[in-house]
Amino acid sequence: MTSRDRLLAAAEQLFADYGIEAVSPRQIALAAGQKNQSAIRYHFGSKDALIVELLDRRIAEINERRAELLAVPGIEDDLRALLAAIAAPLAERVERDPGGGAYVRFLAHIFSDRTRRDLLIEHGTSAALLRRIYAALRRHAPLPEGIFAERL
Repeated sequence: MTSRDRLLAAAEQLFADYGIEAVSPRQIALAAGQKNQSAIRYHFGSKDALIVELLDRRIAEINERRAELLAVPGIEDDLRALLAAIAAPLAERVERDPGGGAYVRFLAHIFSDRTRRDLLIEHGTSAALLRRIYAALRRHAPLPEGIFAERL
């Protein structure tokens, strides 16, 4: 395993356990066994760039499964199927790989921070399927926009 891989694994676990804001780059470097305290800056450039790398690391697999689920005719008219398209790929990831649970908990921290969540969903290229699901969900939810965004 490379230093970069060890840093990613340590960051994913620490972010999952303690939250993104509670973990410093120094803590990640120490947990990854790195003596160089600026290892995050060297390998990723910044903590935010590390977070993007963590997101991208597994999202292709999750998006592949979401695309399969969204290919079912009429899914955008089925509220339960839309919700399953969000959750099932994540649950399947955890079921296949016990380490996948850290990634899902990491995502929970990302999505609990509304600013990070909105940036990810609005600007992330890997979030195109989520945007499609959210748009379909919005058509099913006769709620004011603020309440819909909060519940989402």
